[in-house]
Amino acid sequence: MMTKNIKLLYGMVFISIVLGGGGVKAQENTLGMAKIQEAKVILTASKDRILPNLLLEERGKSKGVIRSSDGRLNKLFVEDFDSGERTLIDEFSTHGKNPAIRLSGGGRYVCYNVFGADRSVSFKIYDLETGELIHIKRADGNAGGPDVNSQTGKILYQIERPGEMAKVYLTDKNGNNHQFIAEGRGARWSPNGKWFYLLHDLDKETIKKITEALVKARSGRLSREKSERKQNSPKVKTQSVQRPPRRIEFFNAEGESQFEIAQFVEPAHIVWSPQSDKIVLRDWRAGKIFLISFLASTDSLQLNSVEEILSDTPQREYFIHPAWSPDGS
Repeated sequence: MMTKNIKLLYGMVFISIVLGGGGVKAQENTLGMAKIQEAKVILTASKDRILPNLLLEERGKSKGVIRSSDGRLNKLFVEDFDSGERTLIDEFSTHGKNPAIRLSGGGRYVCYNVFGADRSVSFKIYDLETGELIHIKRADGNAGGPDVNSQTGKILYQIERPGEMAKVYLTDKNGNNHQFIAEGRGARWSPNGKWFYLLHDLDKETIKKITEALVKARSGRLSREKSERKQNSPKVKTQSVQRPPRRIEFFNAEGESQFEIAQFVEPAHIVWSPQSDKIVLRDWRAGKIFLISFLASTDSLQLNSVEEILSDTPQREYFIHPAWSPDGS
């Protein structure tokens, strides 16, 4: 039995937002429960158990990437669903950590973390078209978070060291000529390969002030609750600690800064549109989803508009992930 495309949906709710025309329209839909038994046997002659970390190729090709683990050793395979052929990509130990396997560059590249016995972190990138595997390891810190340019193969990644701000670097497709971009993390290429963004961390002094304020607020809340229990009176709400916004900075493909946006306190799930002219993101702290559009020329990217398209999402709900339809509408 061979299946080219499978999705398992467990009682999820999704909201489709249609752009253009008469403005933004939200439609709520409920997806029914799918039985896991229906997808139990997917791969021909597979000894793997139920859907073991299966990634499906995003470009309409009949390939999948499978992670198989016996608890000690991880194996990565590429499975061709048409021929049934399975090719071993790599074998590695995770030392109890998550290798964070993901597709990048429009689905052409498989990226994953590698953990050393010395607690170092590096990453590997496998090219599904050429079969080439590169390993990027830095002596000056833990390297991770890679993203590959779909047009040029250039790689964005970050380096982290204890007590220091994370730093984003740009390197060529062979992992040579490492160029420092800025302090930050989570750099992601646009689908057309012309732009990328990164998210700046708050500086150490700001983090220290927030931490002190949180400790003080929590201490005050506990003291009030103790007093209120004695007096049997209604609880008094504690004021939340104010956090400054985090900056999202945009660059061209050469690593030259274009502009910054600094109005979201906790931006997450930042996703480029298929046409690379917009992004959608969720401000986790505010409980809102925003649409940001750009004006792009051959050599520059400018901010056009920022629009709130959905509000009142549960603040602590981790599974609200905005995503685009293939046509970008």
